Amino acid sequence: MSEQCGFCGAVYWKEEKNTAHKYTKCCHDGKVQLPAFPDAPELIESKLKIHLMLKIIDSEFGNTEGSCLHFLRQNQEDLRIELYRGLLDALECRAHNENIRTGKLIILPSSFQGSPRHMQQNYQDAMAMVRKFGKPDLFLTFTCNTSWSEILNSMEGVPRPEDRPDIIRGLPHVHILLTLDSESKIRTKDDIDKFLSAELPDPCTDLRLFQIVTKCMVHVPCGTININSPCMRDEQCCKSFLKQFKDDTEENVNGYPIYRRRATEPVQVGKYSIDNRWVVSYNPWLIKKFNAHI
Repeated sequence: MSEQCGFCGAVYWKEEKNTAHKYTKCCHDGKVQLPAFPDAPELIESKLKIHLMLKIIDSEFGNTEGSCLHFLRQNQEDLRIELYRGLLDALECRAHNENIRTGKLIILPSSFQGSPRHMQQNYQDAMAMVRKFGKPDLFLTFTCNTSWSEILNSMEGVPRPEDRPDIIRGLPHVHILLTLDSESKIRTKDDIDKFLSAELPDPCTDLRLFQIVTKCMVHVPCGTININSPCMRDEQCCKSFLKQFKDDTEENVNGYPIYRRRATEPVQVGKYSIDNRWVVSYNPWLIKKFNAHI
C-alpha cells in the first residue's frame, strides 16, 4: 500500500484510486471519524505470538516446497523425461542383473533451486565467466547486520530481529568473486596493506571504525578458550584461528596472503580479551560504509 488519506491516515493500494485526486472513501473528507480497532480475539492473538508464528511460517515453507516436489513427481512426462529413457533403461537392467532393488527415479529439473542440475548450471556459468575474464582476484563475504537502523525501526516492539522473519527474510549473506583488470590487481604486500587490514584500529583515531570492527569483524574465541564454539571441528577451528602475530604481510603463501597482525595491547570485547590474532581481514572503507561483516 503506497497511498494515504490526508484526513484520517488510512492507506490504500494505488489501484483503488477513483477519478478524484484524493482518497476519500474511508472518511468522506474527514467528516466521518473511524473508531479505533478493538482488541483482537484471544484465538487470533495467540496465533500471532512469536514462537507459534515461527512454527507456522516454517510449516508453510515446508508445505510450499512439498507442493513443488509433488508437482514435479506427478508431471515427469511433461518435463521431457523421455530424453533420459535410454539411460533409465540401462540403470534398470543393471539393477536387475545385480539383484538390486531400485525405487522410482524422479528427475529434478534445473528450475528447482538446489537440485543437482541447478547447481551444475551455476557452476558452468561461473566457469564460462572465468574463461572470458580470467581467474578471480578477490573473494568477498558480505553478511547483513541485523542491527541496521532500518531493521530496528521496523521491529514494532519485538526484541530480537530473528523473531521477525517476515522482515529479515532474504537479507544478504553472499560470497562474491571479483576479477580485477590488469591495472588494478593487488600484486605486492604494500598493495595488500593499502586495501586490507587484520588489526584492531586505534579508537582514539577512528572510534566508529573501532566499534564496527569489534562488533562485526572479530572471530568468536574458540579452541581451549571456548571448546563449544560453532567453528570447532575435531577440536580444531575450521577457520584456522587463532592466527599468529606477524610484523609484516607475506604475499602468495599457497595462493593466499598472510596478513600483518602486530602484537598490541588486547582490548575487552564482551567477556573476552581480544587482540589482533582474532581479527578477520577487512577493508576499512567498505565496513564503514555498510556497517556489516565484509
